[in-house]
Order: sequence, then C-alpha cells, then structure tokens
Amino acid sequence: MQYKFLILDFDGVIVDSAGECLDRTIDALSLEQSLSKQDLATFSQQFLTYRFLVGPPYEFYFLSSTILEFLHFGSDVTIPAEFNKFRESNSDSVKTRASEFEKRFFLSRGKAKADNKQEWFAKHRVYDEIFPYIASFKSENIFVASMKDEPSIVDLLDFFNIPVPTENIYGSSLGENKKAHLSVILESTPCVSNSEFLFLDDNPRHLLEVEDMGVSLKFASWGYGKNDGYEGRFQSV
Repeated sequence: MQYKFLILDFDGVIVDSAGECLDRTIDALSLEQSLSKQDLATFSQQFLTYRFLVGPPYEFYFLSSTILEFLHFGSDVTIPAEFNKFRESNSDSVKTRASEFEKRFFLSRGKAKADNKQEWFAKHRVYDEIFPYIASFKSENIFVASMKDEPSIVDLLDFFNIPVPTENIYGSSLGENKKAHLSVILESTPCVSNSEFLFLDDNPRHLLEVEDMGVSLKFASWGYGKNDGYEGRFQSV
C-alpha cells in the first residue's frame, strides 16, 4: 500500500541518543561521585543494553534503580523483570522520586546544550535506515511523535538536515502516551483516512497503545527495541 503520511518516533527511529541519555542519567543521579569506576562502567554497559525498556524519560529512573540493585545483588536481579516492577508500582514515593529525577534529567540536558552544543550534538547519531522513508514522503506530510522534549527534537533534526516542519513535531509536552500524539496528528489532517498514515516506532508498547486507531504500524528493527513476541502483530522493517 502507498501511504501518504509518515509518523515517526524519534529516539530509536530517527536518532540514537542512548549515550546522551546515559550522560544525563549519570549526572542527574550523581553516579560519578557515588560509584567506583568499575561499577560505573558496568552501570553504563547495562544501561545501554537495556535502554529498549524505557519509554518516557522518568523511566530512566526505574532502569537506573534496577541496575543499581543488580550491582548490589548481582545475578539475583533480573533487570527486565525488576524494571517492570518499578514501572508498574503504585507507590507514591517511587512516583515522586521518578518525577524529581526527570526534572534533574532535563536540567542536565539544558546545561549540556548551553555549555557546549556541538559536544552535545556529537553524543547522537542518525540512523541511515530512516533516509529512504524520509525521501518517500513530502516533508509537509512527515510528523514526529515522541516523548523527547520538542526543542531538542528541533535542534537535532536541523543538525542532521532532516526536513520535518516544526509544526509537525509533537513531543513531551503532549504527555507520555503515543495515543495522545497520534490523536492530535490525525485531527490536524481532516478528510484523510487513518489508513493513509504509516507509524514507525521501535517500542512495541507504543505500537500497542495505538493499535486501534486504524493507522498502519511497523516496528523499526534498527532501533533499541525488540519485537520478540509481536512478530505476527507488527511487521518489522
């Protein structure tokens, strides 16, 4: 089928920002001061390995807490299972700590950009796999639906010369549910069938959130995520 509109997740689909998110997390939790060099190296390795678990930025707190437990208790901790326990927790104290972490995370990002923006850009790389998709659509028909902050998305798209109009960028200001992002995008294009939209994301959780919206969904296999268990549900590209 020929699609008319393209909706893209950002991190893990357009740009690999795992290293930058690791830096922000280390800074937000002051880990360089609290961990030995060996433990910090192990933390960093595990963070990059399990980056695919994280959706909204505050979930980096859950991942970090899980890895710190792993450093303390060793192989008794299964990182994906423990991460999900944090994510599904109804504890007010966990939610508060995650929210406070997210504020420090974004403050760290703002400071890094202000101190040396070129160095901040260098922490990212664009995925070559995205360019054939970009080239197949008119720029005005390309949208970004992401949980990243909009200013950083705009900066990185400009840096990597990826032509997405600013007004087509929907980021963290819309919240943490991709359904909210896609709803706004679909409402901005009246008189168009939802089936004319293709949405690429590297996180099956996000695809599941919008499965009932009539949009064509594909799993971006080049990103962080794993399509294990969903192969028959979401086509991998």
